Amino acid sequence: WPRLSNATRASWELLLLKELAAGARGELGWSAEWRKAKLEAADIRQRSRRWRDYVCESFCDTVAAVLSGQYVHEEFTLAPKFARRRRSWVRRFLAANAELPV
Repeated sequence: WPRLSNATRASWELLLLKELAAGARGELGWSAEWRKAKLEAADIRQRSRRWRDYVCESFCDTVAAVLSGQYVHEEFTLAPKFARRRRSWVRRFLAANAELPV
């Protein structure tokens, strides 16, 4: 996460904002899910530390889910349509940044 460009982090954050606006619940990992559950509207509006921690964890959990190749897991509670959008975003990101150390 810290090695990503500001543009990439902003793109991921925008994806999450669109999910929230669409009423998405759940996550692709427990560490992101419990952070998401604690968010308040002010956290999102003000881009608080709580919000930024959630954004980071959701990215990390999502990338781990994509790299695992698993589509079903007890910790994957995000609706399939949102999970597909995230997987697509991550695959595009990885394809564009193949030289990044994993």
